Amino acid sequence: MKIKIWLNAIIVISLFGFISCEKTDKLKLAENLPDVSVNADDHSGEKGTVTDIDGNIYKTIGIGSQIWMAENLRTTHLNDSAEIIYGQCPRCWAYLTTPGYCWYDNFVANENVFGALYNWYTVSSMRICPTGWHVPSSDEWDKLESYLGSGILAGSKLIESGNSEFEALSGGYRGELAMYYNSGQTGNFWTSLSVLPGKALTRVIDSKSMEIKSESIPVGWGASVRCIKN
Repeated sequence: MKIKIWLNAIIVISLFGFISCEKTDKLKLAENLPDVSVNADDHSGEKGTVTDIDGNIYKTIGIGSQIWMAENLRTTHLNDSAEIIYGQCPRCWAYLTTPGYCWYDNFVANENVFGALYNWYTVSSMRICPTGWHVPSSDEWDKLESYLGSGILAGSKLIESGNSEFEALSGGYRGELAMYYNSGQTGNFWTSLSVLPGKALTRVIDSKSMEIKSESIPVGWGASVRCIKN
């Protein structure tokens, strides 16, 4: 009887030791595994492409937790295939109250250099970017700048020769009297924010001073669009 009790005790003690060793080994193994949750949302340096409704293919670049187009939008249709009106002549452009686009200086070859300039009606349609992408908010621009160091430091990284690979092209804008301004000097990009009756917010990046600023402009003016992934 005593021998049986001792045998049972030995079996229990051995089993407990085996379980304890197994748990310890699992803990040690877990400690040696890489922490894949760290920086899981950091897309910095990730490169890819995205295609718009017209079949245009754009380079994309990851910066921090965001993924941006690395080229200016140049589609002539909304993502539901609705046509965007081409406002070539000053009068045609000035009287548009629907989505419209143009090429800088009405020179079609600028399509492949600077992309298109769009009025705010195009942006506010919420259908200008490819499916799964959108026009960035002012806060999303702030987040981008903050990640890159803010101010002139961020500007120096965002311009075409900068090291972020964002390549903010200086495509200028279409402003008063439907005239074109600042090609080669500033990149003027719509945000999704309407700030005043008849005005909306843009982000302006100066390729010479590398200054970045927010500027509200009339909804009938033309500016570039960069899309950001949802």
